[in-house]
Amino acid sequence: MYLIILLLALAVSMDAFSLSLIYGVMINSKKKKFILAIMVGIFHFFMPLLGNIVGTKIFTIISLSNKIIAFFLFMILGLNMVLEKETVNVDKFSIKEFLIFPLAVSMDSFSIGIGLYKENNMFLYNSFMISSFIFTYIGLNLSNSLKKLYPENIKKIGGIIFILVAIFSII
Repeated sequence: MYLIILLLALAVSMDAFSLSLIYGVMINSKKKKFILAIMVGIFHFFMPLLGNIVGTKIFTIISLSNKIIAFFLFMILGLNMVLEKETVNVDKFSIKEFLIFPLAVSMDSFSIGIGLYKENNMFLYNSFMISSFIFTYIGLNLSNSLKKLYPENIKKIGGIIFILVAIFSII
């Protein structure tokens, strides 16, 4: 189970990393980049926890196997990351975007928390938090030197990891 959690942490971090490559171009301050990476990490700690709580409440009412739920959630997340064409307006980075960015990149962690509602453990939450912080911080700082590359390829790798985890979760 620990390997699966680490792979999931890597996959959700790929999403944060790819978007941080885009957003990092708009942020010149190292301090703001660090704060934004911390915020992403914190959101990636609490969103799967919240998803776990919601999943537990919902699935005590509805009787479904967590393997089936995990399969569908991971498959949907993976296919979405692989197929999604994302456009980001890089004209400016407002305070609103500074607050919404961590929430946006951590929504997949919420879904994972729902899918793993019976797997409530601190290793999952800490892995998501640390991995997302590191990948976001690296992405924000690499953005200026890598802005000619297409970060959606990184996101597609994360999507493929989700699809593989979906397949392994049903086996």
